[in-house]
Amino acid sequence: MARTKSLFRIPFLKIKINRRTIFSILGFLFIASGLLLLVSFFASDSGEGRILYLINQYIFYSFDFFAFFSPFIVFLFGAHFFSSKKLKFIKPNITIGAVLIFLSFLGIFQSGSWGQFIFENLSADFSFSGALIILSITFFIGLILFLDTSVDSFVMFLVKTFTGFFRFLRNFVFREMFEKKGRPELEKAEDKFIRDFEIKKAKTQEVRPISQVGSEMRIRPAASSSNWVYPPITILQDVSQKEADRGDVKKNADTIEKTLESFGIRARVAEVNYGPTVTQYALEITLGTKLSKITGLSHNLALSLAAPTGQVRIEAPIPGRSMVGIEVPNIRPEIVTLKKLLTSPLFKDNPDPLLVPLGLDVSGKPTAATIEKMP
Repeated sequence: MARTKSLFRIPFLKIKINRRTIFSILGFLFIASGLLLLVSFFASDSGEGRILYLINQYIFYSFDFFAFFSPFIVFLFGAHFFSSKKLKFIKPNITIGAVLIFLSFLGIFQSGSWGQFIFENLSADFSFSGALIILSITFFIGLILFLDTSVDSFVMFLVKTFTGFFRFLRNFVFREMFEKKGRPELEKAEDKFIRDFEIKKAKTQEVRPISQVGSEMRIRPAASSSNWVYPPITILQDVSQKEADRGDVKKNADTIEKTLESFGIRARVAEVNYGPTVTQYALEITLGTKLSKITGLSHNLALSLAAPTGQVRIEAPIPGRSMVGIEVPNIRPEIVTLKKLLTSPLFKDNPDPLLVPLGLDVSGKPTAATIEKMP
């Protein structure tokens, strides 16, 4: 008797589709989604691929660095919908293990919003140490499932790996170090005693009377005290270079506010400080906003601002103030000269002769330190 094929019926379209065909379509959709995630890593907001850029922003906000592994997780899910014998190596335990490893890494490193959500909830229920233990156990369970092995086999694999590594260090690395250094030859106790005796004997000198020694002494005149005159400030040259190139400060402030708003953070640039190498944008944030959400967006802000160095520094909070500072590198830094520091009011109004100039801080104010208080 012939075996009937399993069909999937769609009543309102009056068609019958083989279930294997449906699974193949779903598999291709997952594979296509994974490919789109890969392509989104190369998308930008200034041109084509705006939707891919938004997808990329979302997965980086959710997973941070581990967003690079998300396409491969999607590929594994898609492979399960194909019934080809060539894909039999992709078993459910591999996918489950990969997902557990992925989630445990997110929680341990608190990467992205997902990682922070996992770790904060586990910490609230089981404490900080308990959260680390649970995530570590989850990682090892996922690794055992991914490798499709038992616990004792996995432990033996780790023992053999570490044993082989230490054996390699002992046989090759440390042996070569000892051969290059060489072993010192042992010296007999009798020879050592004779050698020490000869050295002590050679060091003996004839003692002369004190009267003869005193006659050879000469009294040196004391150094005359004089007031030190500082060299004139005119010997230092002025630099003709213009101030630092900070770009469009107002546009950067708007970009920061819009980028944070796209991730659900309401903030306002309340102050801008002009430093020689960076420009600091001081933000006022709404009450109840977690600082970890802002610090996790450093890469997104650097991308939106097109930072010259490819990164920005987030100071959360600014010491002594209820603000968050975002330091953006200047396009061209300002050269800070010694003459500019010595002619500043900080040095003119300070009589300390041991005051040493250090430079300008992030707000462009001169900073100095006294040698007397240095270790």
